[in-house]
Amino acid sequence: MFKKLPIVLTSEQLLDRAFKKTKKIQIIDRNALYRKKKTIIAKTESFSNFVITTLENYVKIFPSIDNLPMFYQDIIEIKINKDKLKKSLGAIDWAKKTSQMIFTKQSKMLRKTQKIDILKQKQKEIYGRITSVVKQIKKELDVLADAQNIMR
Repeated sequence: MFKKLPIVLTSEQLLDRAFKKTKKIQIIDRNALYRKKKTIIAKTESFSNFVITTLENYVKIFPSIDNLPMFYQDIIEIKINKDKLKKSLGAIDWAKKTSQMIFTKQSKMLRKTQKIDILKQKQKEIYGRITSVVKQIKKELDVLADAQNIMR
């Protein structure tokens, strides 16, 4: 039942892995302008998608506390506090939705822009905003990691 729980990363680990994935991306195109534009867009998509899917997996795969047997509910209540865990899952879901909204709004601007310096600026904005959202849920990720360790 609890073997499927994903390893919960800290906010720093999550961001480090997302940035590492972006460094590996290379786009091949004859036109240098389009190559740079496509690379910036691909890196931004990769970063955003990694953060969003990771947070989504935490919320989806983590079992619903109310549906657990009473034994496990009592353990969670004693060790962690059920309400705290629910708040943490809610905050992580909020971060996922907010990151998705940021990426959706900003990616439209990325696709329309032709100037590389503006593209890089928009890319930094997306990275910064999503990073800020992930750092806001640092404590909630720690609570979820503690719950995961207890449940395993």
